[in-house]
Amino acid sequence: MELHRLRPTLTRHLGAGIVAIAGLAGCGGDIVPPEPVPHVRISGGNGQTGVALDTLALPLEITVVDDAGDPVFGRTVTWSAGAGGGRLLPVAPTTDAAGKARALWILGLDSGGHNASAAVAGEDEAVEFTATASAVEGLKAIALMHGSTSTAQQPHMCALAADSLAWCWGGNAAGTLGNGTTTASSVPVQVLGGHTFASIYGEGFNTCGLRAAGELWCWGRNAARSPVFGNGPTDEPSSSPVRAAGGFRFRDFDLEASFACGITTESRAYCWGDGDGASGTAGTGDFSRPSEIVGDRSWLEIAVSDDGRCAVAEDHGVYCWFDPDFDRWQFIGVPEEAGPDDTPLPVGIVGTLEGISLGEFGACGISLDGAGTAVCWGFGAAPDPPGPASHRLGSSVRKIVSDGFARAALDAQGQLWVWNSGGCCNLEAGRGSPLLLFPGVEWSDLSLATGLHVISARDSIAFSLGPIPEVVSEASFELVPVPLP
Repeated sequence: MELHRLRPTLTRHLGAGIVAIAGLAGCGGDIVPPEPVPHVRISGGNGQTGVALDTLALPLEITVVDDAGDPVFGRTVTWSAGAGGGRLLPVAPTTDAAGKARALWILGLDSGGHNASAAVAGEDEAVEFTATASAVEGLKAIALMHGSTSTAQQPHMCALAADSLAWCWGGNAAGTLGNGTTTASSVPVQVLGGHTFASIYGEGFNTCGLRAAGELWCWGRNAARSPVFGNGPTDEPSSSPVRAAGGFRFRDFDLEASFACGITTESRAYCWGDGDGASGTAGTGDFSRPSEIVGDRSWLEIAVSDDGRCAVAEDHGVYCWFDPDFDRWQFIGVPEEAGPDDTPLPVGIVGTLEGISLGEFGACGISLDGAGTAVCWGFGAAPDPPGPASHRLGSSVRKIVSDGFARAALDAQGQLWVWNSGGCCNLEAGRGSPLLLFPGVEWSDLSLATGLHVISARDSIAFSLGPIPEVVSEASFELVPVPLP
């Protein structure tokens, strides 16, 4: 018989005082019963169904009791998400007076079976919960773009559906949604004309789509001082797509701040719109129509920001040019004595690149070093601007985007990395160092809206991940699916 059960019998026959003395003599004190062994059982919330990324209707609940079946108070409970991912939000860290503990379960991205567990301190085995998630309904995106998120510039975003038709949502005062109206929409609306696009681009007041055959179609404000459509000074705004760039055919294109550049199917580079002293034509040309940039080169890719432009030549060398009044010119990586501001100048510090992207405060590209390293340079990219910073991600970089201080990339495995340079020469933790978000989740495409929002696509669904803060952490991001109408 165990001592704590024997004690009442001894007391009845020998007296409490003798038992107490025996305890002092044999154990150095009164007999202390052993700590009760907790027993854990599921008491609610198991076997639910829900939609991926949603919170299940009922909290998960466990009850902890001892050998006698009495509730155990104050035991620490550890909740963990298993297959399917997601997050567990405990209602309280320990069991209550009834021995109960609860947690809210936010399902992960995946449809199908999900698992979660609850482990109690002092108990070796955890209990397992299951749930079934249906796929979230969203835009079936195969390509993504961004519009400005500045309030003054009518924030809007667009995506291409699986059938390559364009859908846009957000502000629409300038007709940037392309649906024939100037009415804003919080859900995607289809762009008129039935055009199928290979890629789509935008800025605060204009949107353009590039067709697989190289035709460029644009819609939006097309102001007289910034004729983004590129069809001449008398061209007018349009809230539905019009053929742009005077009939040129392009295989690469970029648009930002009412200025556009493209590389033709013959590998020649042209720019037009509000040149703002950075047309790449050494101040010549009719900027209401495409004008070829100077330098007898063949080009592969081109990138445009508010005050600067960069392009990758056929030999994968990088060239940049910028507004003469651009007070951040030194962060583009071109020495001051190199030549006129409005002429493409070599950026020798970064070596040979592909996949270039340019933001207001610097640029990023993919190195041809055989490892697909991410190379960034400019404001905040390295301790001593304009020196480049090289980032090795999980595997070689597949796509990289740069806008404002923010950077984002997909590696060869489709893993999503984000970082924020945060400012010149500041590479403290969380700034300047890529962070892997949602490990194990494979993303198909990526866009970055003026340094404020990452937009990613997975399983043909478009998601907004929210803003990139100055100090990046995984807790900074919430996945918000883009809804269908």
